[in-house]
Amino acid sequence: MRFNLFQQSDIPEKYRSNFWHLYFDIAWFGVLSGTAVNFLNVYVTRLGASGLQIGLLTAMAAIVNLFLAIPAGRWIEKRHTGRAVFWSSIVLRLGYVLWIPLPWLFDAQGQIWALIVLAFFMAIPLTPLGVGFNALFAESVPDRFRAQVAGTRNVTFAIAYMLTSFGAGYFLKSMQLDMGYTIIFAIGAFGAAMSSYHIYHVTPLEETSPLQSAPTPIQHPGQNLPVALRRRCALISGAPHSGTSCWCCSLFIWRIICPHRFIRSSMCAS
Repeated sequence: MRFNLFQQSDIPEKYRSNFWHLYFDIAWFGVLSGTAVNFLNVYVTRLGASGLQIGLLTAMAAIVNLFLAIPAGRWIEKRHTGRAVFWSSIVLRLGYVLWIPLPWLFDAQGQIWALIVLAFFMAIPLTPLGVGFNALFAESVPDRFRAQVAGTRNVTFAIAYMLTSFGAGYFLKSMQLDMGYTIIFAIGAFGAAMSSYHIYHVTPLEETSPLQSAPTPIQHPGQNLPVALRRRCALISGAPHSGTSCWCCSLFIWRIICPHRFIRSSMCAS
């Protein structure tokens, strides 16, 4: 049986662009995760980091998220979701670029503390990015396709993460420590930049669908007749409330009594 992971023949054309950008976003995020993020703890361990330093490096994002999650959600609510998520990702991923020259700027302990400080500042934009992306995903994918898109993204991430992790591990085995991790950090930063590029092109559905005008209410042909005449005709026709027989009777009598006013009233109604 053919493996149709990215088959979109049953998906409307107006949704396909969003879906492709969401798939490429998570694929490049898998490259980032499988290289720079995955081997960061290995790198600081080889530099001689203590258990406390590794704990700080790992827990920094969770600590910041604990205090900023609710304010970040309120901040996202007041802004365009797509643009807020995009700029949050840009600020966050600038930190990965700063990882690249660290092996050449500081000694071992200097690099460890620099990475801990960068992790703290990177966690600040990471919080609105995490909160806002959930909202952006809901706004850009219709309900009936969300399970399919989420499942495809999970598979895509797993494939990209697995391939890049194996490749990076094999590469680092044959490289000098400083040069090897500089290249791995550069690959991760490139994956982060490409992920942000595809996030920029994910568009909420209300921006792609034209606004529908409200339907024009249908006027009853007898709506312009005098109220007194409508009540008399209701008594004649035996219908105390508005109805087709009442309007037909009203039009007939009104045309006989006042033909000129009937013509003018009809012209106003049209």
